[in-house]
Parts: sequence; C-alpha cells; structure tokens
Amino acid sequence: MQKEKLLTHLTALAEQLGLEVREEKGDFKGGLCKVDDMNYIFLNRQHNTLQKITVLADVLSQQSLEGVFVLPAVRDFLNEHRKVG
Repeated sequence: MQKEKLLTHLTALAEQLGLEVREEKGDFKGGLCKVDDMNYIFLNRQHNTLQKITVLADVLSQQSLEGVFVLPAVRDFLNEHRKVG
C-alpha cells in the first residue's frame, strides 16, 4: 500500500476510534495527548509521511480494535508494527 494511502487509512481509523488527528507545526515528535475530555493524536506538519505513519501506528497499535472494521492491509501493518515496536 502506498504511504499516502496508508496515512489516510490510519487517520480515518483514529477518527473512527474517537481520536482527533491534528497536524501542527513545532518542535515535537507527536503522539497521543489528552486535553480536557478529548483525545488527540498530534502529528508534526514538518515531518514526512513515514514519520506521521509511525506516530499513528504507535498510538493505534495500542488501541483495542475489537469490533472495528479495519482493512486487512492496515490491520496487518498495525500487527507488524506492534511486534517490532
């Protein structure tokens, strides 16, 4: 799967799980952040696509995906990421 397409699918999955994905500019790696009662995944706008995919995969591989439809290629990617990470 192309990186850009994977990024789109991971972003959609995060939003489906109730995690708002935000791209911001700054000096940070990115990751999960809770503000008040909202959960956000912050991505650094200055990072390349692979770095954004890695941040999303780090967060999503820790979430329960039970009962959530995930494309098989995306699920395989997250399972592999979980094993490596």
